[in-house]
Amino acid sequence: EVTVAQSVSTGETIQTDDRSRAALKFGDAVSLRLDQGTIVKVASADELVLTAGALYVDSQAQNPQALTIRTDAGSVRHVGTQYEVRTHPHDMVVSVREGRVMIANAAGTSSGVAGERIRVTPRGQIVRSTVAAHDPHWQWAARTAPQFDINHHTLAVFLDWVARETGRKIEYASSEAQSAASQVKLRGSIVGLDPDTALSAVLSTTQLHRYQTKDELIGIALAGD
Repeated sequence: EVTVAQSVSTGETIQTDDRSRAALKFGDAVSLRLDQGTIVKVASADELVLTAGALYVDSQAQNPQALTIRTDAGSVRHVGTQYEVRTHPHDMVVSVREGRVMIANAAGTSSGVAGERIRVTPRGQIVRSTVAAHDPHWQWAARTAPQFDINHHTLAVFLDWVARETGRKIEYASSEAQSAASQVKLRGSIVGLDPDTALSAVLSTTQLHRYQTKDELIGIALAGD
């Protein structure tokens, strides 16, 4: 069992049951989230072995830390991205939310880009489909995100975090709204709240509000806009 702030060493295996998920920090700039029913081993400082369940990776660095995720059906490494690797008895499925990944299997090496879902079999067969960055498929990863401390951050920084966790983009109704968001300093806590719920709670304490937009956007306006 892994507890809060506990370190995980090379050679150790992390397992979640059908009622739990986990979030880990891998290196300086990689966030890992384990879905329910996941088993992953830390094989080395740059390699994880996923034998069951799903692993979500969020790497924001411009020069991302090298990381390879291996499964029975093949391996995946990223080029600065957000993606999920989900293993099944007879294949693995790689869903790319942002950026690009490289997939190696029995047939060689191929790439996957944002918006693609790639199913790979141990024999090297590849089937591609699509998945949007804001698709409900990603909700489990957002709900497992490391807690964001809003204290002393501006509203704009918080909005950028919400956008990244929900696969959306911020759309300001006016330059005044954007300027206000960059000036508002936040205080308080969003502990226990998922990103969308936290967004509603935080906006309720400001002069800004969310307005109706396309699903892939988060519309932010000043009162009176």
